[in-house]
Order: sequence, then C-alpha cells, then structure tokens
Amino acid sequence: MKNIVSSLKNSAKNFDKIAQLSKRLIPSSLLSKCGFKKEKGMSCKTILTDLMMLAFENKSLYQKAGKDKEMNGNLKTYYRFLENEKHQWEKLLYEIAEKVVFEISKLTTHRRHVLVIDDSLYERPCSKKVELSAWQFDHVDHVNKKGFRFLTVGWADGYSFIPLMFRLVSSRKTQTVPDGYDKRTLAYKRRADALKKMTDSAIEFLNKAKTLGAQYVTCDSWFSTPKTIRQIKNLGYDVVCHVKSNYLYCFDNGLYKAKFIQKHLDRSKEWCDLSGAKKINAAIVVLGSAKVTFKKDSDPIRLLFCKLKVSKNPDELAIIACTDMSLSSVEILELYAKRWSIEVFFKTCRGFLGFEDDSRALNYDTMVASKTICLLRYILISYNQRFESDHKTFSEMFYLFCDAIKDMCALNFAWELLFAFYDWAKGMTITCLDDFVSLFRNFIRELAPVDGFLSIS
Repeated sequence: MKNIVSSLKNSAKNFDKIAQLSKRLIPSSLLSKCGFKKEKGMSCKTILTDLMMLAFENKSLYQKAGKDKEMNGNLKTYYRFLENEKHQWEKLLYEIAEKVVFEISKLTTHRRHVLVIDDSLYERPCSKKVELSAWQFDHVDHVNKKGFRFLTVGWADGYSFIPLMFRLVSSRKTQTVPDGYDKRTLAYKRRADALKKMTDSAIEFLNKAKTLGAQYVTCDSWFSTPKTIRQIKNLGYDVVCHVKSNYLYCFDNGLYKAKFIQKHLDRSKEWCDLSGAKKINAAIVVLGSAKVTFKKDSDPIRLLFCKLKVSKNPDELAIIACTDMSLSSVEILELYAKRWSIEVFFKTCRGFLGFEDDSRALNYDTMVASKTICLLRYILISYNQRFESDHKTFSEMFYLFCDAIKDMCALNFAWELLFAFYDWAKGMTITCLDDFVSLFRNFIRELAPVDGFLSIS
C-alpha cells in the first residue's frame, strides 16, 4: 500500500512515464480489436488516453473539457465515447491485464501466483433513476444501501496486484433487463450478466483466467461455500480460503463443527513449533490442523486453526481451508496473505483513482466504462511501480555486466596467446616483432586498464 500511495503522490513526476506506458500497453490495433472505432474526429486512443490521465491531474472531465477547455475534444465527444454500447470494455481490460501479467510473472516462481476473488460495495445513494441499481447489504456497516456489488478477480504474486475482470452486480430479485435491447447485442448481454449470482460470475471469471497459469485461488468466507470450492476444484485450481465455523465437516467418521474438531487437532512437532508464530507473524498463533472433508464430498481438505492475539474476542478463531495437502502451514498462510492485496486495490481506487467521483452517470454502459478506466489506471501504476523498485527488473544491466566480463576474459586470453607466441619467437632475430608487441600493448592499455588483472613482465 505504501509503495502504491508513494507512486500516486509523485504522479506529477511520473506523469510522462504513465502516459508512455499507456501508449505502449494500449495500441490502436487492440482498441480496434475490442470494437473501438470512430468515423471522424479524434481517435479513440487519444480520447481514452485523455480520460485515463484525468485522475493524475486532480481534475474532473468537466473542468478539463468543459470549463477550462484544456482537452482537444468537446465535452460531448467524451460523453458519447463513454456511452457507446459497442465498446467491449471487459475484453480491453483483460487483454491489457493479461499482457502485463505475462511480463510480471517472470519475476517470481509459479507457486507464488494466485487469483484473488472479492467484492466491494459501489454505493449510489439518492439515485432513483440509475439503471439496474438495487439494494445491497453492506457487510461493514451492516445496513442496506442502494448501489451495486463490485465483483473483481485479480492476479497477485505477493508484490503486485493486477485486476483482470470485474462486474457491477445487481439483484435479480428486484431488477430485470430494461426493454428495448436486442438479445444479440453486447448491451443486452452485459445487463443480463449483471443479474447473475456473484458465485456464478466468479466461476465464469476463473474459467476465463485459466490461460494465466495460476495454481491457487484465494477468497474470504463469503465465497468459500462447499459448493463454490467444489466448482473451483473442478476447474483445476487449488483453493486457500477463510471458511465459516458453522459448516459441518466429516471428521473421525462423523459430522462435526469446527469447535469440536478444535479439541482433536493434529498437534505434531511442526505445529507445536509454529505455536509461537515466530515464522509467520507476531499477532498470529497457530493452534493446529485437521484433515477433514465436506459433507457429500470425497476430496480431503486441511483446516488450519489460527488465533489472533489482537482480537477483542479471545475465543474467536480464524479457520483457513486448503485443498492442497502438500502445503505446510507457513505456505498456506503466505498464500492466504496475498488476498489482502485486493483490499489495498479497493482502497486505492476509491481514495486516489476516482472510483466513485469520476462519473455519476445513470447509464449502465457509462458506469462500466468509467470503472474500466479506473482499473486501467491502477494497472499502469502497479506496472510502473514494479519495474522501478524491483531489483529483478534490472536484468538487462546484469547481462551487460556479464558481457563485459566475457570480453575481459577474451582479452586476457589474447594477452596469454600473444606472450606465448613472443616466448616462442625469442630465439629468432626479428626486431620488428619487439616493436609490434610494444605498440600493440600500448594500444590495448589505452582501450582497457588490464594491469589490475594481468602481470606483465
């Protein structure tokens, strides 16, 4: 979080870098592939770049294009661009995120890559005419609020987080697709997808993200129902998630809840050594683990029972479930800790990237467009911050040094060969050879200081 925030505070210095990254990662061919086309006027790439740079200048679209008229196009030009129903924003976001992930994934091992699922509340209060807006339960304030569930699936390796796909989810109990849309169009399909269950949308996203090669999926207790875990396992992933304590587990030929299983934990030497939590975190105490299965399920899972020292309730347990039985307790907690990067992502988008203040549109397509632009900004910042602070990205400099070392070794070999030839020709009365060697040695010394590693008599 500190690295991302520091990059945002220095956005004035990094403005040119981010603009260059935007031009490189979002070529015109990709925009054309995703349905971004214009017959006349400004190009789609110029309009999209102007919209993405607004957050880094701390100005709204009205201030830049309407009031101050600092942008090239008219204010209505940008509004028409955002409202266009034929623009495939979801495809554009995934194509760019996939390109960035393939570059970043080379810096870490494959076992550290995870996919993270989570949702956040996108609140639209006092907006009765917002398309598909519905009452949503806020798990933080424990009240119902008008708006959408902002479902997101992202890729993380413990250092960077790249959002892959998102969906503004409404409620199918109170909302339906408005009339007037052809079922074959992208606009109708986008609104029909908004009425799907969040778990079904998450499974759909994970199935599409199989091309990235991530092995693990992390999520909180809302997505960790036995049915969802089974569906994720069928896609070929292993799940590391926080589970609720009221589930029934098959343990010791019976169905029991977590509190009963806690009394019969596996207290092997490994878990007893980790009870001090020195290898994990000073605030976490690992109580033990148990091998169980869900009801009507044959695949085993490992339950890791943890306790937080800073918790207000001393009896509160944190139960982490893992479907990969080969992982140790430290590896399980390290994989689950990568889930926190999506919380940082939500907070950064809300506080710095104009997630809620960028657009107060009533049209659903415009809301999808503005949220996609917000996520593209985060991808550019995360990409720029990774390649400026991670020492592994200095690979080109490392290979340049390696080439220099090889050249020095070749130079050393040339000197040895020359002096071997000189010793062989000592008995010959050839004066020009001495002159040639001395001149050649002076010439080589001007090119490279070889006295430090060659002893020339």
